[in-house]
Amino acid sequence: MKKVSTYNAVVVLAPLIALGVGGLLYLGQKARLAHLRTDFEDTQKEVAQVKAQLQQADREFVLKRHPSEVQSKAEQGAFLNMLRQYAFETGTEITRWANATSATPAATGGNPTSTPAAGATGGKLPIDTLPVSSTIDIRGEYPKVRNFLYKLQLSPRLLTIQQARWTRDTKYPSTLASFSLVRYVRTPTDVEKQAEAQGKSAPSADVNRAKPVVPIEPNPKHEAVKP
Repeated sequence: MKKVSTYNAVVVLAPLIALGVGGLLYLGQKARLAHLRTDFEDTQKEVAQVKAQLQQADREFVLKRHPSEVQSKAEQGAFLNMLRQYAFETGTEITRWANATSATPAATGGNPTSTPAAGATGGKLPIDTLPVSSTIDIRGEYPKVRNFLYKLQLSPRLLTIQQARWTRDTKYPSTLASFSLVRYVRTPTDVEKQAEAQGKSAPSADVNRAKPVVPIEPNPKHEAVKP
């Protein structure tokens, strides 16, 4: 009799215990699923907010460029200072710079030596604008040289990179990049000529004023420009 009673108790209690354990597991998984669903909804809201912020940033972002700089005695020096600043910021070295074509400053009363009046893409430039092409050699590690070129592309001054050639340096991991860089100058107005004569010309927006650079004299020869 005792064995029968124990057997009957096990038969009755086993399903109840299994049901209780199953119920606890179900409630636990249900709570976990609810928590995961809440996290998923919160994540979706955060992603939507980030996307909205990125779209707003894209709408508000305006890259201010100067299509051309005033043709003056200080223009080339400011341009070289900009290159030196970019080289300093990216940890690269400008080993050679030379003017392939240059524009004689209007202040000297000379005629521009660069005769083509066409842009880098072959389109015609305004009648008072001239392209000035420079040949540049730069040395540095690949990511640093790439950052230097990226800075040129995002420069406030309109610049065009042409005939780029990238090679490996003799000392790993240094690389060498050679390219032509076209900038544009325009004939100064009478007011700008007067301001230059009085020494009141505004500084170029290309130069980073947070880190002043020692001015260098214009140098049309093939000489190294140390950052």
